[in-house]
Amino acid sequence: MTEIRGPTPFPIGTSSSPARPSAPAANGTGFAEAFQEALAAPTAVRFSRHAAQRIQSRGIQITPAELAKLGRAMQLAEAKGAQESLVVSGPLSYVVHVPSRTVVTALYGEQQQVFTNIDSAVVL
Repeated sequence: MTEIRGPTPFPIGTSSSPARPSAPAANGTGFAEAFQEALAAPTAVRFSRHAAQRIQSRGIQITPAELAKLGRAMQLAEAKGAQESLVVSGPLSYVVHVPSRTVVTALYGEQQQVFTNIDSAVVL
C-alpha cells in the first residue's frame, strides 16, 4: 500500500493554521470592552407566537411608549432575579419570561384574575 491516509502532512517549519492578529480591533476596543457594552445594552422585547396571537385577537394596541415601559419592567425584574413575571401597566397585563425578554401572553382589563407559574410581579 503506497497511499497515505489521514491528515495531510506539512513540511517542517510551516503552520497548518493562519496567523492570528495580535492587535485589538481597528476601532481600539478590545474584547472586554465590547463584551461589557453588549451586556449593558438592553435587548429588544420579543413576543412569543402565543402572545402575538392573543394581542391581535384581543385588539390590544401596543405603542412604542408601552414597549419602553415593558422593557424597563423586565430590567427591574431581572435585577431582582425574576424568571417569570407578571407586568401590570394600567389596564394591560403581561406574563413575561425575563431571561429571554419574551412576552408569553398579554391581557387587557379584567380578562383574567388568576395568574400561575410566576415568581414576581412588576406594577407600573
